[in-house]
Amino acid sequence: MRALPLLALALAACSAYDTDIGPTPYLCSDSADPPCPEGYTCQDDITTGERVCVASGDHLSSEFDCADDSAIEPNNMLDVATMTPLDGMRSFTKDGLAICPAGDKDLFAITLAQQNESITLEAEFSPSGATLVGAILNAGGVPIATAQGVAGEPTKIRTVAQNLPAGTYYAQIAASVTATVTLNNYKVSLDVGGP
Repeated sequence: MRALPLLALALAACSAYDTDIGPTPYLCSDSADPPCPEGYTCQDDITTGERVCVASGDHLSSEFDCADDSAIEPNNMLDVATMTPLDGMRSFTKDGLAICPAGDKDLFAITLAQQNESITLEAEFSPSGATLVGAILNAGGVPIATAQGVAGEPTKIRTVAQNLPAGTYYAQIAASVTATVTLNNYKVSLDVGGP
């Protein structure tokens, strides 16, 4: 009889369901509310344009020391993007930026006054944080150039969008949705080139 209470206690401590489905992103549900399981958030994957469930990562990155970029926040939507002096100036560089808290993304607005110009986006990030991704977006927020890693420089990404019509564009930086660590500090460089 004494073994029965111990068995009941052991069964109560176990769960038939594993709530940790790993860091791999899954598509967000269009019909469920919330659209992701507990511990996951629905985010835009800027490389594919899909909405994916991503492990929140708060427990994985609580000790990361984020740079204080509150002077440019919030800038995670097109209508609140950080304004840059481009195209009046041809280059813009800003250091001390952060993808923080988990799920943050930074957008920088660029206005081109002339036809056939190009925009170069380059970002360099800390090796101790998340791998960052970047893209150049059109006025509607659609990626037109996706940053790739720079050969021999594992903490740098770069892309160029060429022969652009005059108008407004955005440079976007975020953490990779496949990363288990979701925070990082970085420096961004944007350049406008002539036809």
